[in-house]
Amino acid sequence: MTLARHGAQARREVLHSDGLRYWQYAEVLLMLRRSGPPYACGSRRSPSGWA
Repeated sequence: MTLARHGAQARREVLHSDGLRYWQYAEVLLMLRRSGPPYACGSRRSPSGWA
């Protein structure tokens, strides 16, 4: 079994054990990707200025 296939199978098993179907996971992941880079904010302030 290749490493990629093993990772995919492990991910599906974890999702299934939590009651989440793979297509639901893929939908959420796609929405996150469309929303932009992680931790993006509208202003150019540094993270220390967010608090």
